[in-house]
Amino acid sequence: MLPALLATSGCASKDQKAAAAAAEAEAALQRGDMWNARRAIGQAVGIRDDVSDYWLLSGRIALTAGDLGGAFNAYQNVINLDRANVEALQTLCRLALIARDPDRVDRYADQLLLLTPGNPIPLTAKGAAALQRGDPKAAAGFAEQALAGNPSYFDALMLKGRVALSERRYADAAAIVESTLSVAGSPAGRLDLLRDIYSQSGNRAGYERTVARLAQAQPEDPFSQLAYADQLYELNRGDAARAVIARAVRLRPDDVKVAGTLLETWRRQGPDAVPLAGLQAAAADLSPTMRTAYAQYALDQSRPDLAAKLMAGAGDGTDVRAIRAVAAGQSGDAEAAIDTLGQILSDDPSNPRALVGRARLLGTMGRLAPAIADARRVTTDDPGNVSARLLLAELFTAQKDGILAEGQLREGLEAVPGDARLAARLSSMLVARGRSDAAADVWREAVRDAPLDLRTRRLRDAWCAAHKGACV
Repeated sequence: MLPALLATSGCASKDQKAAAAAAEAEAALQRGDMWNARRAIGQAVGIRDDVSDYWLLSGRIALTAGDLGGAFNAYQNVINLDRANVEALQTLCRLALIARDPDRVDRYADQLLLLTPGNPIPLTAKGAAALQRGDPKAAAGFAEQALAGNPSYFDALMLKGRVALSERRYADAAAIVESTLSVAGSPAGRLDLLRDIYSQSGNRAGYERTVARLAQAQPEDPFSQLAYADQLYELNRGDAARAVIARAVRLRPDDVKVAGTLLETWRRQGPDAVPLAGLQAAAADLSPTMRTAYAQYALDQSRPDLAAKLMAGAGDGTDVRAIRAVAAGQSGDAEAAIDTLGQILSDDPSNPRALVGRARLLGTMGRLAPAIADARRVTTDDPGNVSARLLLAELFTAQKDGILAEGQLREGLEAVPGDARLAARLSSMLVARGRSDAAADVWREAVRDAPLDLRTRRLRDAWCAAHKGACV
């Protein structure tokens, strides 16, 4: 009897430990402590991996943390233990759609329909899967089935809008999605789709309105804020754009992508994006990550002294060191700067800031071959890096290889269709060679590829005013 009692005691102890860990995970999830939530649920399923409720909680935690792969595995474990779990099947439908796996979507949706006939969730999921396969007719049929039982079902309306967009029925698509904006819940996904609709249909007014709505709907998303700031710049509302940026750079102070997006926003706008006189004051209380964007902008405007001041006290991170080196090089100590950048690149061979900085310094010194090699490395890693493309074209021009310079700009326009900076440089190059008709073609294609880009249109209009014969 004693071994049996000990075994029973051990099982009870395991169950209690697993339940306590799961309760801790649930509490951590509720207070937003994702690290402890994931740690605790990991303990629970480590002790008892045959309890579907623990895997269900694991899936919820993974979803909240943005770990879609972990969520998929957790919910898959749920249905392995409990094939009739509706929450797991519904979530797996959505995750399989995100993964663009329509066959799995159908499998999970069919299981759901057996459990809950007429449920609009699996019907809509099957419709979305059909659309992913390129069958808008079948997708529309599933959307109508879902709406027959629930005429205001949000996901089915969105599916109907996507079907209309796939068929280029832009007015219908916009009307359908606009009608959902009164439904409760975050409008961000709906507005994303609406922005795509207006972009593809060339509706500038609708596009502007939607970008502004997205910024209003997502005040904590720096990318939505910076997209809105970029639009304000396009509309010649620089003061309003700078006010939006001042808030956006504080939302995720250590996010390198946010800093890069900010820099590109300013680069698209050009020298009037932000007054250099106030740059240091504006960056005074920002993180080193954000200050690198401000300092790089100062370098772009040939102000290495200002860039060095902006990097004072910013620590010793790789990008900070690179900017300091380039600032020193532009101020006259080029050889030492190139050595420092070489040390940075020995540890981080693909660092774009160091590569572009060294390429620019080498080019200024007439050392074109290694400069071209550095700039080429950047454009190979990131074909859409406009600054590196422009530098590479400049270096090829200095090498008196106009064909390669032109080729770089054309490759850039393939990677970033309609970019005003690339189009302007290429058209100037072609005019200098007496090829005004080819330059006019560049502007026609740029406006065609970016029909809503006001900067491209303005530059095209100015160019055509100076070259009326070519534009006609």
